[in-house]
Amino acid sequence: MRHIAFVAALIATGLAAGPAFGLHNQPFKGKSFKINVATAYEPCTAPDTLTNDGQPACSVPVRSDPGCGFGGGQGKIQLKSLTVGNTGFRVKLNGLDPPCENQVINFVISFRKTGHHCNGASCTMVDVIDHPFSACSVINGVCKDNGALFLPGGADVGQIEIIEVRGERLGNRTFTTGVITRKP
Repeated sequence: MRHIAFVAALIATGLAAGPAFGLHNQPFKGKSFKINVATAYEPCTAPDTLTNDGQPACSVPVRSDPGCGFGGGQGKIQLKSLTVGNTGFRVKLNGLDPPCENQVINFVISFRKTGHHCNGASCTMVDVIDHPFSACSVINGVCKDNGALFLPGGADVGQIEIIEVRGERLGNRTFTTGVITRKP
């Protein structure tokens, strides 16, 4: 089974009808979070070269999954606030390598929730690591799914709920999230 983890970011779900109450305050907007998916690589643990600016590096990149990756395709994940306590998700990876075919890719999220989850009082939950939220099979080089994101902690009883998406390294992961840059 394959895993996907999110890079650290902050999304606010829900809109405030007025000022936030409790001990947390957040921007008025932040209803959507979009991130690119990229092929994952193992960490460099035995540097044998230096980058152009002198940082230690490994001269041979090692893919976390030597067979499954992007064969010229792309991947995207989107989280979108529908209402307070109700977040939708959409994942789509296309142009996957032939060894990915018929594989099941599991999507997990590591997060920290802040809101009115403690008998109506404002609180921050202990971090939740690698909570599964979706899985899809690769068919014709495509893996896609969408639905509602159900996270532990219950629905917020206030006006604003914050979900901090925390990136955590997973063992034997095929994909990761991040920014992909190319020369023009």
